[in-house]
Amino acid sequence: MSRFLNVLRTWLVMVSVIAAGNTLQSFRDHGFLSEKLYTASPGLVNGLQARTFGVWTLLSSLIRCLCAVDIRNRT
Repeated sequence: MSRFLNVLRTWLVMVSVIAAGNTLQSFRDHGFLSEKLYTASPGLVNGLQARTFGVWTLLSSLIRCLCAVDIRNRT
C-alpha cells in the first residue's frame, strides 16, 4: 500500500474517533452545543437538537471508519 493511502487511512480513523467523542458528548450534555457551536443564539438549543446532531455525527463517524478499513473500495 502506498504511503499516501496509509496517511489517509490514519487521518480517517483519527477523525472518526474524534467524531465518536463528539457523539458521546452531545448525548451526555447538550450544553456544549450552545457554548461551542451555537454561540449566536444559545437559547435555541434543546435536547432534541443535541440528539439529532449526535446521531448525524455518529453515522458520519461510522462511514469514515468503514472507509478507512476498506480504503481500496472506489465506490
